[in-house]
Amino acid sequence: MATAIQKISDISHPPAPAEPVQASKVNYLDRYVEFMDEKTEKSHNNYSKMWKVAAIVSLVAFTAIAVGAVVVSGFFVPMYVPIVIIASSLLMAPMVQVYKKLEAFAEGHSLLAQQSKDVRAEHERLSQTMGLSEYKPEQLPFMAQLHYWKGRMEEMQSKYTQAIEEIKEKIPHKQDPDVAMKIRELEETALSLESQLMKAKTKAAFMYGLLLNPEFSEELDSLIEVNAMSFEEKALAHRFQDPSAEVYISFKEGRQGPSISYREAHALSIADLSDRIFAGIEPREVASEAS
Repeated sequence: MATAIQKISDISHPPAPAEPVQASKVNYLDRYVEFMDEKTEKSHNNYSKMWKVAAIVSLVAFTAIAVGAVVVSGFFVPMYVPIVIIASSLLMAPMVQVYKKLEAFAEGHSLLAQQSKDVRAEHERLSQTMGLSEYKPEQLPFMAQLHYWKGRMEEMQSKYTQAIEEIKEKIPHKQDPDVAMKIRELEETALSLESQLMKAKTKAAFMYGLLLNPEFSEELDSLIEVNAMSFEEKALAHRFQDPSAEVYISFKEGRQGPSISYREAHALSIADLSDRIFAGIEPREVASEAS
């Protein structure tokens, strides 16, 4: 069940703006400063509008062509009208998928624009409290990202808890086919929300690690690999007692450290999860407020 939450939370860190990034901007400080810029927000909003228009135009164009083909065949070769209608119907399904994909692109850019705006607001709020804080000005972009992802964690946790409560309420009536189907939908939603919660926590842990290692310039996926099993894949793995279903984070080849299970990742604090992710990288002192 694809959701707007999934689209945004699948991004391990804010990507560089749509326009080419200068070669000199290779570290996360530059990347996040640029991501907070109003130009980045406007760029993503513009791309969102462009993809929305493309989605509508593609669907309208296909519909017009299909209708036109039926009308023309009706005038000149009536015997082929049923064939044209069937062909148009068969092509409609993939056309709808194209439309949905373009819509997803539009929504993804829209969410990134909102993220840029929210992080910028968090950065401004933190800037106003610098006199009362221990962290340094160059740490603010990382702090803003950290606070943003902690907020996402709280949002996902609230929605996840609500979905679980709804499931508990419906379980006594699961013999009803409609209720059983609703439970299934809620289970998929809960799993998706849990996945987004853990991804937000992982990103928050990564931000915390960047506060300790501001010159770190590798991607998150160069350190770890996050379990990307779908609901169906996890269910199947559990049925066959596949231990890989319990692994949330595994480390890339060449990096030492035991894998981290979902249970462990849930229990670890952001700071402790960050320590596990950045194991072996020498940190510098960081403000206690960040954790």
